Amino acid sequence: MTKLSLPLAQWPPKDRRAWDTAIAGGDILDGRGPAAHWAPATMATNVYHYGQWLAFLETAGGLDRDTDPASRCSRQTLGSYLTWLNTTSAPVTVASNLIGLAVMLKAMAPDIDWTWLSKICNRLKRGAKPKRDKRSRILTSGEIFKAALTQLENLSVSNQISPQQNVAFRNALMLGVLVGCPIRLKNFTALRPGHTLLKIDGNWRIKIPAAEVKNKVPIDLDVPTELGPYLDLYIERVRPALLGTNTTDALWIRS
Repeated sequence: MTKLSLPLAQWPPKDRRAWDTAIAGGDILDGRGPAAHWAPATMATNVYHYGQWLAFLETAGGLDRDTDPASRCSRQTLGSYLTWLNTTSAPVTVASNLIGLAVMLKAMAPDIDWTWLSKICNRLKRGAKPKRDKRSRILTSGEIFKAALTQLENLSVSNQISPQQNVAFRNALMLGVLVGCPIRLKNFTALRPGHTLLKIDGNWRIKIPAAEVKNKVPIDLDVPTELGPYLDLYIERVRPALLGTNTTDALWIRS
């Protein structure tokens, strides 16, 4: 069974030295490595991809620990690696893994012409399509708002609401308010009745002073009137039930 990825500490000496050179600090005159500017997350991802390549070679019996990284990557060996990847991963993942390998090889062996490998990566990237079409499952804001209203209506018809129903009611209301009044999550979760959530002339309104907004522009939004009765019910009955013996002026109560 092929290991997922060979840890950096287990890489062959030449690969370790090539990587250390690739991430060496300093300026251009000092020999700054081509990967020295990579963000930590980028480094971790690419190291994992390269370790996956080494793990495949080790399992297949093709990991010569005395060979330098560039000489080890031939078209034939790469073809076998792609065949293996295609049996374990989706096309998008295969393309991502190979691109990560190519980026690492270019950084660890910058004097080699990797044009042929780049062309293969480009072909894979163009042909990679997700197995599942996630876009077809994306709902519009109107559809989400309608679904939230339906959930709220279904949960509000009963006078006997269980703790689970209270949580579901709160979640549906949060979704409806956030869709109807799109504000930053930090401001949304910090809403407080009587302070930043006000009832004016029978309608709920969100008013947040500039000092509490990231761009220092005050927020003044009307909560959709369809949510008014449910917001009333939440504050009068659901919120106290969720609050229990705790004390807070926050609108949204954690369960």
